[in-house]
Amino acid sequence: MQTQHANAITGFYQAIQAIQEQILSSQMELLETVAGHMADAIRQKKRIFIFGTGHSHMLMEEAYYRAGGIPGAVPVFVSSLMLHGSAGLSSRMERVAGLAAPILDQYTPEAGELIFIYSNSGVNQLPVELALDAKSRGMIVVAVCSKEYAQVAPLSALKQRLCDVADYAIDNYG
Repeated sequence: MQTQHANAITGFYQAIQAIQEQILSSQMELLETVAGHMADAIRQKKRIFIFGTGHSHMLMEEAYYRAGGIPGAVPVFVSSLMLHGSAGLSSRMERVAGLAAPILDQYTPEAGELIFIYSNSGVNQLPVELALDAKSRGMIVVAVCSKEYAQVAPLSALKQRLCDVADYAIDNYG
């Protein structure tokens, strides 16, 4: 007989598994398209940038400098946007206008390169601004966010959502 904690653990596992199945079953064509762009970039020796603020920055670290990791993965590390320095500062910085261009300028991205932008809400100033700036440079923008959460979260001064401005938006069903 399972204990109360074991039941909770099993229920949590099943809920996560259901979300993963939903992501795959509802977005397989999108995922294949994005994977094709990634493969093309790798074959052409182009870079694949990865960006996230707050907790989303951890997804950059998962793709970078790992055995079996993505060739050409370039994390867009900005310490003030990551939680380890100051969670409060990170939360404020992702809402500041005008940071996207100087951040991307440091990496000299080229047209045809990809950038993955992770933001669960997808409504804060910097992720949206970064997507718009990357697109203006000819980059392929892939957003990973919760489309449902983006509909209820307050919008930044840009009045746009990351999932709406990206070339491809992967719903994490968060």
